[in-house]
Amino acid sequence: MNMVNGEKKHLLVPLLVQTPEENTRLPGQVFEAGELNASQYGQGPCDPRISALIHTPTFLRLQHIKQLGLVSRIWPHATHTRYEHSLGCYYLAKRALSLISPQRKGQRSQKEKETSEHAFLLAALLHDVGHRPFAHAFEGRGMWQVSHEQAGRTLIEGSELATVIERDYHLSPKQVADFIDPPVEGMCSLYDEMLRPLIAGSLDIDKLDYLVRDARGCQIPFDASVPLDFLAALRIGRPPGSAKDRLVLISHATHSLMKLLMLRYSMYTEVYWGDSNRAYNIMLVRAVQDALRSGSMAPEQLPENDADFLARLRMPDMPSSTQILVQALLQDQPYEILLTLSSQAEPLACQLNQLASQAQRCREIECGLASHVSQQFELEIADHEILLDVLCPKPGHWDMEGWISYPDPDEAQSTYMTWSDAIRVHPTGLASASQLRCPIHIRASARVAFLMRSRQDLLCSWLAQCLERGGEKER
Repeated sequence: MNMVNGEKKHLLVPLLVQTPEENTRLPGQVFEAGELNASQYGQGPCDPRISALIHTPTFLRLQHIKQLGLVSRIWPHATHTRYEHSLGCYYLAKRALSLISPQRKGQRSQKEKETSEHAFLLAALLHDVGHRPFAHAFEGRGMWQVSHEQAGRTLIEGSELATVIERDYHLSPKQVADFIDPPVEGMCSLYDEMLRPLIAGSLDIDKLDYLVRDARGCQIPFDASVPLDFLAALRIGRPPGSAKDRLVLISHATHSLMKLLMLRYSMYTEVYWGDSNRAYNIMLVRAVQDALRSGSMAPEQLPENDADFLARLRMPDMPSSTQILVQALLQDQPYEILLTLSSQAEPLACQLNQLASQAQRCREIECGLASHVSQQFELEIADHEILLDVLCPKPGHWDMEGWISYPDPDEAQSTYMTWSDAIRVHPTGLASASQLRCPIHIRASARVAFLMRSRQDLLCSWLAQCLERGGEKER
């Protein structure tokens, strides 16, 4: 089934347009004095031209998409939006450029340098415009054929954003989009290539902002000045084996680096991949999957803000499974854990991990398990009452691609170490630790959980059978 309308530019249809006057009390309002309220960073200087982009319908839509999706059902204060986050990224991008730009030498012209820097700043602001509501619940599950980066490119190059970028900045929208969705042929310039890790890197400005902003929303203490200290330590260098200039950290930033990496690990294992949030996410995924599968809704018809998205899934024309799952979610009734499988110890877990990106295959196994429970107890068990909860992080999720520069006072030159070597923390270790903290779960509605209590061996046997024969294709 083709999951995406071929007319990509219609993936996102803004539903709410507000004038600047209607937004005077919203975080991120551009003030007449040319300052931007970047929330957790306070006010900072702002290019007046940015106001036109901020007040486009495509960007204003982000005011109605929560950064953390369903996490606010667990941490009520975590209601900040992608709008606030995007403005924070713009602020951090300006801070980074104020330090990097004076170091840049060898650019062919001042105009080329300014073009690259403007494209970088706009990419920081617009990096999330392609996100659907509750996007992270669906990431990596094979349900959409277009990533949010690709959807963002379509909007930057083909919506009113392109008009503003060309008219006010005299830039190619493609150059801006290339920072977010890099082309196979490479970036426009070496300067663009050097700056891109700040848009999509191991600790880019996106992560620097959302980690601290999300931690604050979840009332997890963290010093908001650490990202600024991290950016202040950026320098231009050329590590061993590199033929081009790269951004590196000077050695005194090692503590900031460690704090941010540990915060990232904690936020993923305790919040983003936390137990209740995972339960809500898989319930939502199955609800949408059944709505699409039944033909009640096409991918391009999914509403573009959080409230309308959930309301649409509760409409009478939706499948009963979709309505029931969303109603349970909204009533704070997450599915309970029937069985936990350690990703490192269970053969079944290894097989399930390989299926994490295959939403249809997972559904078939869920149907098979429900059928077994129904036969065992001679009760009618709906096929949506048992769900597989398997994390599917992006490839290279824990990668740490960065360098630290150590000045050598004796030889007036720098030596370099990778981040991993410098702080003795490696991606494989983080990945293994996160798998132990966040194992695979089989979840179920309250009544099925009650029936299956203390019958894990039986459930394991059924799961093995479903994996062997491919689950129940149809029920």
